[in-house]
Amino acid sequence: MDALELKYLPKMWSDCFSGKINSLLELELILYHKFAKSPDTGLNFRRFYRLFEPLFLNLSHQYFSKLSDNFFENRFFQIAQKKKLKNFLASSQKIIVLKGPIDLAHGKVLEKQISNLNELEKSKVRLFLIDYVPSSEFVVNNTLGVPIFALGDITALKDRYAIIAFAIYLLSHHSGNKSEVIWWGIPFGIVFTYSLSEIFIKKLDKAKDFSGTQIKRSLLTVKHHYSFSKIYLDRIYTSTPLVKGFEQIFCPEISVFKPSFYCKEDLLPGQLGNSENNKFNKIARLLRQKKEENCLIFSSVSRSEKTCGREYLVTVRQILSNVQNSIFLCFGRSLPDEYTELAKDFGSNRVIFLGWLTPSVTISVIQFLDLFLDSYPFGAGMTFASAGYQGIPIVSTKDFVNDSPSSVSILYYYFKKNIFSNMSGSLSEMLFGTSSTMAARSVALLQSPDQIQSLGQETRSLIKAVFNDQSSLLRVSKK
Repeated sequence: MDALELKYLPKMWSDCFSGKINSLLELELILYHKFAKSPDTGLNFRRFYRLFEPLFLNLSHQYFSKLSDNFFENRFFQIAQKKKLKNFLASSQKIIVLKGPIDLAHGKVLEKQISNLNELEKSKVRLFLIDYVPSSEFVVNNTLGVPIFALGDITALKDRYAIIAFAIYLLSHHSGNKSEVIWWGIPFGIVFTYSLSEIFIKKLDKAKDFSGTQIKRSLLTVKHHYSFSKIYLDRIYTSTPLVKGFEQIFCPEISVFKPSFYCKEDLLPGQLGNSENNKFNKIARLLRQKKEENCLIFSSVSRSEKTCGREYLVTVRQILSNVQNSIFLCFGRSLPDEYTELAKDFGSNRVIFLGWLTPSVTISVIQFLDLFLDSYPFGAGMTFASAGYQGIPIVSTKDFVNDSPSSVSILYYYFKKNIFSNMSGSLSEMLFGTSSTMAARSVALLQSPDQIQSLGQETRSLIKAVFNDQSSLLRVSKK
């Protein structure tokens, strides 16, 4: 991160004062992946946005200052009028904003949350897709059951954000309507947009402050606790409230929601496309052959750059050394040097690189595992839940639940609240033991076929109870 502070930030502030608003908003995505996810920790996320918050706040004020005195002549307003934004918002109470593709894990969470609503509740929800064009197959064939406003055909990213900010301004005028906008999962653009919406309300309505309006500005996240301040953000929805962050004096309200993330179809092997099917069949033939040779297969089913830490690979090495018929599967776009060395030491027949797989193929591959070895310190999310739902026993740790939010963070939160009164001692030890014992626990489990089966069944029941319920934070009042 030091390169971000020493090299990039000074240049970005210079560009900011030069009025290069759009290029800086686009740079957020690039630098996020370069710095906030390297390494992929909650601490890095928080540090990243604490550095960027004043920059994006400044950009929002610059954007407004550049608008024409005749507000209705501005480009973004004319686009909003052409797209009939005001009609789109009629009778709405909740706005959902999604940046990026919907077919990733957070998109599955959104689909599940919407599916849990009744028809009246759905009628009050509106979805803004920042990167989808109106003619895209997903938008045209909309199966979500809520209206979609696609912004991907608007050239300038700053104007897409401005239209959402203006939608928030319009929604704040709905008489007697305690409305809410929820930025869903990926926070790109949230500071600029929410700040700009505040400016619209203050300047256009001459309001004294934004807190006096009816609308709440929220963020749904698992990693960005304390990344943002209540200057422009009112509420954070999280399923992992154990995460600790920076000082809390300017922290938005934390609202814990049930992790009703997945439909069972998301977690079980399902229909594959032709190219996916070809890829899966090739992998399946290899893994079935290994099974016939009495091999025991384990993996974190996480991308290799997330699992190439020294401590985690020491655990993998210990398992491979102590269980001679064990095989480790690794995934990702490329094989890091640490994994090349691992394959050199144990052989490519025991350290098998499967490459980059689509979510559907990944879920299908999980069925061949004998053990899911959770990644640490950055725990797994959807793959963890899928493994448990498919009855694969999981070895994880509580050691990092406060630092790197993940599926085990959620389970440990409920465990500490004594929600799992019937959980066996064996399962709690497998899920929440220390990281230093993960290798020993994995070896013991792989050497006990009966325990693999019994713990797998208990894990499946637990995952179904936690991640597959019918709650939804998108429920709206039936006014």
